[in-house]
Amino acid sequence: MLRLLVVDDEWLIRKGIVRMIERLCDGDMVVEEAANGKEAIERIQQSQFDLIFCDIKMPELDGIQTLEELTRLGFRVPVVFLTGFNEFSLVQHALRLRAYDYLLKPVQDEDFLSTLAKFKQDFLKISTRSEASQNDLQRFEFKLLNALESLDVERASQVIEDGQVMLSDRITFTGYVDEIVRITSFFFSKHRIVGFDKELRFSSNDLCNLSNLQHAVKIRMAHIREQGEDINSDSVIIKKVKEHINEHLQDQLTLTGVAEFVHFNPTYFSEYFKEKSGETFIQYVTRVKIEKAKSMLADPLIKINDISDCLGYQDPRSFSKMFKLFMGITPTEYRNLQLSLLHTV
Repeated sequence: MLRLLVVDDEWLIRKGIVRMIERLCDGDMVVEEAANGKEAIERIQQSQFDLIFCDIKMPELDGIQTLEELTRLGFRVPVVFLTGFNEFSLVQHALRLRAYDYLLKPVQDEDFLSTLAKFKQDFLKISTRSEASQNDLQRFEFKLLNALESLDVERASQVIEDGQVMLSDRITFTGYVDEIVRITSFFFSKHRIVGFDKELRFSSNDLCNLSNLQHAVKIRMAHIREQGEDINSDSVIIKKVKEHINEHLQDQLTLTGVAEFVHFNPTYFSEYFKEKSGETFIQYVTRVKIEKAKSMLADPLIKINDISDCLGYQDPRSFSKMFKLFMGITPTEYRNLQLSLLHTV
């Protein structure tokens, strides 16, 4: 049975979280409370806890100071911080201190259950490993983090390849993939790429997952190396997406397909693309296709049906309809207009 500690200086919020845990876990956990960081440290020194849910902003001793003190005292209890939307800088600092995760307040049932499931997968498996396995995993984590910190893509890939062999008799293949996700998520969080583990889209094929994970890590390392800490600039990921779109205009481009190309969850990718590019995925693809169509229509020798095929439209009527919706006139009318303007010059 797991032992949880909920730390929050606001009585109503603390009680609400305790009741939520008790309701969702149906007696599978022992839940205790602390009203501040100092009280939490005292309780942890007296009793053993498996997981701590701690408010990040509290008077006197806040969540980050509490984690720092626990680390100094030698306690390695995983901490999930409870935070508001406007406290990202604090979350970033907390993740650097190796906080386990964070949850936005008010905490939703599905978010809590997701974090708890991930915790069980990460930590309960680790607790059953032998000392030799633990030592090998720690060596692997050290090597991978060093490679990531140096932003050496090839070195990181090589560490992952070598680790697969080194740890093959220590953990399952699925467990190995999980370890890489855990380590890389921690690294990326320090560069404000928070939620890397939530972005990824996994299948039941572990070998495919490892390959996709390596590619995803490479893309995000390139983003950090080329863009530095400026997360507001057009990211390397978006540049790669736009290059992919421009090179595959003749194909049936779908949001899900392009999201898979950069190894993003489709829902997250949709929001990410709009935030970074200022327009939706569909708006961007349509605009690029229309611009390409306009340049092709300038050549009277190219048939409109061929232009439609070249831009991935299965039916020329669909192409004409989309063109008119975007430009206000049909492709034929646009071509005639351009030709007439050319003759009047």
